[in-house]
Amino acid sequence: MAKKSGGVISMVKKSGGDLTTADLKGKKVFVRANLNVPLDNSQNITDNTRVRAAIPTIKYLTQNDAKVFLSNHLLDTKISVKAGGLKSKKVGI
Repeated sequence: MAKKSGGVISMVKKSGGDLTTADLKGKKVFVRANLNVPLDNSQNITDNTRVRAAIPTIKYLTQNDAKVFLSNHLLDTKISVKAGGLKSKKVGI
């Protein structure tokens, strides 16, 4: 719920478990997840644990009719990311 105080809007942070279907239905939900994964020299993902850990939250939100906007960054000074340059295996949601 947003509160306006002196021209500043403050929001109360909620976790996925705090949100009900009534809270989520038809809403847009921005999710910032740490999806950084280790890559081998061929830029293949070697451990997708963090991605798999985010799946229950994403499923919960989508099953309760929310539109999910997922945000992450991949930063590694050793590689240059070009369009289609990273290879990954489908995790499955």
